[in-house]
Amino acid sequence: MIYHPPVVTGATDIGAAKGGVWRGSVTPLLFLEGEGMSVSMYAHIRRNPRFAELVAKRTRFATILSIVVLTIFYGFVMLVAFAPDLIAQRLSEGSNLTFGVAVGLFQFVFFWVLTLIYVRRANGEFDDINNEIVRAAWKEEK
Repeated sequence: MIYHPPVVTGATDIGAAKGGVWRGSVTPLLFLEGEGMSVSMYAHIRRNPRFAELVAKRTRFATILSIVVLTIFYGFVMLVAFAPDLIAQRLSEGSNLTFGVAVGLFQFVFFWVLTLIYVRRANGEFDDINNEIVRAAWKEEK
């Protein structure tokens, strides 16, 4: 099997699947060497209820993570703008480490952890569903 990376064009119609590259925005697919995805295979995938489930799960998960990231990031920006005294407060007497620096460092670690969570779920659950959908489409195609 050979992996063809997706070409994201925003197209979602059946005519967008050509030449072994899926031109959708949901997930890349695996193709056999020298074979592209036919229009009928694309239709099989779109009709599969697991495909709708995959799209819904990925969208919901990405939306939740995006809201968390944006809330934390812009919350910190708002603290800097509206509570500079809190940001400048030292963590302990005689320490050079301020609350703002500690929160900024925490953000980096937190965002890395969120990235790890996303990658593990994408490479686990989402890829498993994707592979199941592709296998079912190949069976229907033959």
